[in-house]
Amino acid sequence: MPAVNKALKKAANNQLAPQHFNSKTDEYEYSQGENGASFVTIKNSVSDVTLQNAITTVGNGNDFVAVDGNCTLTFEVVGTSASRTIVFELAGPSGVYMPHTAFNILEPTKFGTQTIGGSNTAPEIWKVEVPAGFSFRARVSAIAGGNVTIKGKAQSSQPSGITSLSSGGGTSSSGSNVKGAVQNVVTAGSKVQLPAFPSRIVTVIAKDTNVGYIYAGGSDVSSTVYGVKLKPGASYDFEVTNTNLIWIDASLSGEGVSYVAV
Repeated sequence: MPAVNKALKKAANNQLAPQHFNSKTDEYEYSQGENGASFVTIKNSVSDVTLQNAITTVGNGNDFVAVDGNCTLTFEVVGTSASRTIVFELAGPSGVYMPHTAFNILEPTKFGTQTIGGSNTAPEIWKVEVPAGFSFRARVSAIAGGNVTIKGKAQSSQPSGITSLSSGGGTSSSGSNVKGAVQNVVTAGSKVQLPAFPSRIVTVIAKDTNVGYIYAGGSDVSSTVYGVKLKPGASYDFEVTNTNLIWIDASLSGEGVSYVAV
């Protein structure tokens, strides 16, 4: 029955009470909460994902599409193949797939747009962020002497719950320390390590005054070996335990980045 045809809930003084309509129960329900805010329950949906299933020849495999908001996709690479090359790719509304950086869970400083590892005896586990409405795939571009299977779990990036809300428009702090700074590359081709600060996520932003590119990655970063290549104003989130795990290089001397670590 439409909500307009249902009776509203009233308080003891016969005044209308704070309430909402539950379409599942087809009834109005009292709103409950504290400090002027309603309790909110947000569920993290987890789904099984198969990107490749015992494939023995090169192939694109199955696309994973983030339909319920931004998703974190964690997947394992196993198989019997003697060698393999797996390329991580992301496609937006255009449908054109481009290389996309994934992070190795077992080796936190290892990340990139492809891997040649992963087997039944030495599995690899990778994690990648997939924006809402975008598609991700793990394309097998080369394989020899066996098969490759890539399966994992996709989880919504929405928080698992909210502890408090402010009806006055305020926000609550998670208690994390936030560190922000600027780092320049004095000489192009001479990589620079970010200073050491404990972190969970580090957002690296190429300065919008740059003219050339910034190359960010591990200790071997260069203009030809890098995790991400940032044009002026572009940014990328690194999930690392310390900012000093990130190194940068630049195509032009004197250019650099700002970064925020939480």
